[in-house]
Amino acid sequence: MISKKKKLSDFIIDEIKLMLNDGRLKEGEKLPNQNEFARQLGVSRLSLREALNTLSLQGVISQQPGVGTIVLSGNPTMWAENQAAPMLSDSKATTELLETRKHLEVIIAKCATDHIVDSDIGLIEEDINRMRKAVVVHDTRKYLKADMAFHYHIASSSHNRYIISMFLTIRNLMEEFMLEAFKLFPELIVSSFNYHMKIFESIKSKDAKRTSKYLLKHLEEIESKLKDYYSMETAKN
Repeated sequence: MISKKKKLSDFIIDEIKLMLNDGRLKEGEKLPNQNEFARQLGVSRLSLREALNTLSLQGVISQQPGVGTIVLSGNPTMWAENQAAPMLSDSKATTELLETRKHLEVIIAKCATDHIVDSDIGLIEEDINRMRKAVVVHDTRKYLKADMAFHYHIASSSHNRYIISMFLTIRNLMEEFMLEAFKLFPELIVSSFNYHMKIFESIKSKDAKRTSKYLLKHLEEIESKLKDYYSMETAKN
C-alpha cells in the first residue's frame, strides 16, 4: 500500500526507478503515452504528469511534443534529489549557486569538447532553435526549458556519468533561480540567447577555451545584474 504521507507522484517516480533497475525501461527508450502509462501504474494522469514534470526538471526524461517522453538518464542512483531553489532575496545562496555553476561549467566545457560527437551537436542545435522561437514570441518558460536542455545536452556530450550527475544535482535549482532572474531582468533573455549562440558555435568547433569564455561571460553578466540589484536593495534599507 502507498503511504498516505508520501505523495502519489513520489510513488510513481519510485516505480519508474524500479522499472529502470530491473530492465523494463532503458536509457534512450520512449515511455508509453500518458493514458496507457497511467493505466499500467494504476494512477491518474494528473499524478503521472506531476511525476513526469519532476523528472523532466531533474533531466531524467525529455518531453518532446510530437515525439513523446524519452528516458535520458537510465541510472536512478545518479538522479538529483529535490532541493529548494534559492530565491533572489537570499543573496548568499544565489552567490553560492552561481559560484558553483561557474566552476562546474568550465569542467563540463572541457570534457564536452573532448568527447562531443555529431549526434550531440544535433541535439544542442535543436535546443538553440527552440530557444530562438521562444525569444521571438517572448515565452520565458519555453525559453528556459530549452535553455536547461541546452546545458544538459552539453553536459551529456562529456559522456561522463559523474559530470552528468554533478549537473543534474543543480539543474532544478538553476531553472527555478533563472526563472526568477528573467522575471526581474527581462532584458537578460535576448542577451542570454546571444551568448548561447556563441557557446554553440564554440562547442561545435570543439574549442574548449572559447566555450568556457562565453559560458563564464554569460554567468558574469547575471552576477553583475545581481550585485547592482543587491546594492539598490541595501540602499533602500
